[in-house]
Amino acid sequence: MIEDKNGNIINNNLYVCPYCLKEMNRLTNLKSHIKKNHLFYGLYCPYCIEFYGTISKFQSHLVMKNDDYHQNLYYLITKRYTKRVNKKIFMKGEKKNRL
Repeated sequence: MIEDKNGNIINNNLYVCPYCLKEMNRLTNLKSHIKKNHLFYGLYCPYCIEFYGTISKFQSHLVMKNDDYHQNLYYLITKRYTKRVNKKIFMKGEKKNRL
């Protein structure tokens, strides 16, 4: 645990949704949240703000981009690769240099 200058405990183990910035305490909750609330209504990349008509086109986009953010979002939403997710990418407080 980390404390701020006033002695308040800061929870730095929260995962942040790349779409809406909602915070969750588990990576599995983040995965469910993204699938239920963001991929259901349309397939757009939260990093490039591009829309894709099918899940396969969206996944191809994520794989083709050569950066940690796209790759790890692909791992997160794909059953087969969930264990490859770099959790730090989605952690609150991580510095993100988006495209």
